[in-house]
Amino acid sequence: MLLKLIDSRPKQFVIAWDSPVKTIRKEQFVTYKANRTKMPDEFKRQMSMIHQIVEEIGVSALQAP
Repeated sequence: MLLKLIDSRPKQFVIAWDSPVKTIRKEQFVTYKANRTKMPDEFKRQMSMIHQIVEEIGVSALQAP
């Protein structure tokens, strides 16, 4: 998906990662993401590789609580 986006030659884009820490939004809105399905284990295992690839190809990425 990322390579397809890059191939479309956008002028600007940034990746925003979810923070692993508990956020105020999750505390104030208990039902936040309540109906979402759990992330598949296969995808969880790939996340560190995805972070590394994004960094190596020079895509701007942000992560903050």
